[in-house]
Amino acid sequence: MSEVLPPVEKLGAVRLIRFGNPPHGILSARGATKLLSAFRDTLADSETRAIVICGSDPGVFIRHYDLRSIQRAAKAIREGLIDEVAFQSGDFAVLIDCIAQAPVPVIAAINGICMGGGFELALACDVRIVQRDVQHIGLPEARIDILPGGGGVARLTRLIGLSAATDIILRGRTFDAERAYCLGIVGDIADDAVAFALALGERLASRDPQAIRAIKSLIADTIGDTLSEAVAAERLAFARQVRDSDIALAGIDALLQSGTMLETVPES
Repeated sequence: MSEVLPPVEKLGAVRLIRFGNPPHGILSARGATKLLSAFRDTLADSETRAIVICGSDPGVFIRHYDLRSIQRAAKAIREGLIDEVAFQSGDFAVLIDCIAQAPVPVIAAINGICMGGGFELALACDVRIVQRDVQHIGLPEARIDILPGGGGVARLTRLIGLSAATDIILRGRTFDAERAYCLGIVGDIADDAVAFALALGERLASRDPQAIRAIKSLIADTIGDTLSEAVAAERLAFARQVRDSDIALAGIDALLQSGTMLETVPES
């Protein structure tokens, strides 16, 4: 395998990262390292305001994680060369965490097959856009008697609920774009997922970065809180945003002076 990771494309304040590993688009341990490096470099760019991740192999986002890499890791564990904890510090695990914790919006443009580790990467993104012709999305690990190991169980269950997630994970089910949308896994279906995601990224990049960071942190930090704790944190975040952000106050002033109703302001 020779994962191809072209230079990150800079499109205004949006960065486009294309993952490729022809002919099948499978992500190996080496590919995860390359993708992690590209993602970190992108975050280090102070002008980055949104990131889009897509696949460069025809008909593939990321097919799944490399089974040979999993096989080698399994043998190493059995032989006592590494322990189970090593899976928590490998580059694929670190990549998933970096995506989930990024201070800017990260959009998965699912422009092809997206299963297993590829789907787990997409689930770590803030927003998922799927191409209309995609037929295989999901977590098929149970078909070969393993289980998701990159956050797929936890994130899918939180995203769509216990019953639907259990059905998908236990049965190793995959589904098409329409089903992904109906389940609430993706936000939009598009004829061209990459073009749609880039346009969305451009709109998000135009928003106050402080508000974006606050929203992302609030969602991540309160997911395990009680309702009263989460509401208290939300009120505090709101107060800090209007206290600290000149952009927020300018937006409110402009809306009031124009007499425009809020529902007519374009969404991102």
